Amino acid sequence: MKSALLDLSQEAKLSKSIRQIYYDFKNLGYFDQYGSSCVAMAALLSNLLEKQGFNTKVQACYAIVKNSDQQFFLGYKGYAKTGQVEGHAVCIVNDRILIDFGLGNVRKDFDSQFHRAICSDIDMNPSQGYVARIHINEKTTIEWHTDWIPPDIANEYMQQAPLLEPIISNYERYKKNRIAFLIKQLVFQNRKISVNNIVRI
Repeated sequence: MKSALLDLSQEAKLSKSIRQIYYDFKNLGYFDQYGSSCVAMAALLSNLLEKQGFNTKVQACYAIVKNSDQQFFLGYKGYAKTGQVEGHAVCIVNDRILIDFGLGNVRKDFDSQFHRAICSDIDMNPSQGYVARIHINEKTTIEWHTDWIPPDIANEYMQQAPLLEPIISNYERYKKNRIAFLIKQLVFQNRKISVNNIVRI
């Protein structure tokens, strides 16, 4: 399984925006820093896509990842670890598309090769209680449910909102000159390799 973006959206304009934001976040290290903070990631996406003219909202939910012999609950009641808030959050666009950039805990605690980000059309099934369901491969699926709404997500969102401003400002600066950032990053990596080689000698 490729640990990258799984984009199943049928909307070309949104898909283009999501792919750009995904690679920007990857280059900036946001998945490493904030990938396990689903509220922050959903709020960041909502903010950035809203600026591009999309209608967005942060949706509280929980997710279930299933494979042939086990399942992993992301954000469901009773499954939060010490220091974690019960619940999960995703970004909903135009009431038709679900975007989840907060899958870090799935990668950390269940499958290290799971996708960092997923974008999918909403496919509600009230009888099953899920908002969207995706077949990752023959053995693995992920579902997002809203039949139980995490009570602490709203408070978590309010607490994190002011903390997102410097992250968004940093992203906006990066956007103005992506090429310069990538060149600087490449030079730094080359210097690091050279230093490592010297140390080995």
